[in-house]
Amino acid sequence: MLAWMLTSFFRATRRNWRVVIHSDGTLESEHRKQLTALLPTVEFAPDATEEVEKALKKFPRCLEYRLSHALARKCFDIPFLADTKRYIMLDSDVLFFQRPSEILQWVDAGEDHPSSWFNADFQEPCPVRPEEAPTVFGQQLWHKVNSGLCLLRRDSIDFADHEEYLACDRLREGNPWRIEQSLLALSASKRAEGGLLPSTYEVSPNERRGPNCIARHYVGEVRDHFYGEGVKRLAPTLLASTTT
Repeated sequence: MLAWMLTSFFRATRRNWRVVIHSDGTLESEHRKQLTALLPTVEFAPDATEEVEKALKKFPRCLEYRLSHALARKCFDIPFLADTKRYIMLDSDVLFFQRPSEILQWVDAGEDHPSSWFNADFQEPCPVRPEEAPTVFGQQLWHKVNSGLCLLRRDSIDFADHEEYLACDRLREGNPWRIEQSLLALSASKRAEGGLLPSTYEVSPNERRGPNCIARHYVGEVRDHFYGEGVKRLAPTLLASTTT
């Protein structure tokens, strides 16, 4: 899935990108060889567990979450290791079908541009609803943030903020697959710069993607459509472009 995602992203943007792959701990040497063969310049993030856990010692709730779920690495390891002011974060179950103009405009705006952006979910993933956020967290929360595709400022992520958010029992004890995107959503919402990408960056439970779909995040309940719909549509073009 990662190989298809990256190939579709490169082709849709018509640009070369610096790619850093963060493993959930299951990436084997064989996988690294295959990905390097596809993209010779690809980088693999080092296992920063020791350094991150050291940095999180004064944030016990963050450390507990980091130790309990692989997705927590999106909240801690990636910003900890990033050496740029901004970065694009992509899950492996995303495919690109058209030129993502909004992403390219954000990139071209330069590193000092203040905004962060996410694709929009079809449901509210955070267990604390946005209208409750000012009371629960003392700040706003953007509606329906999905973190499968993010355009993030590194300085929007503050471990001290994460620690405060995780003091909320409803968040900490909610669906473990949704905690990380709630933390990222809260962090970006606090800065109030940016928001949600257009609905053409699709997250939906529908059988088929929309007619103007730029990218689609194939979330769990439609994960099988990644191949049956997405790759089936893209494969002839992508395979041709990688052999010419």
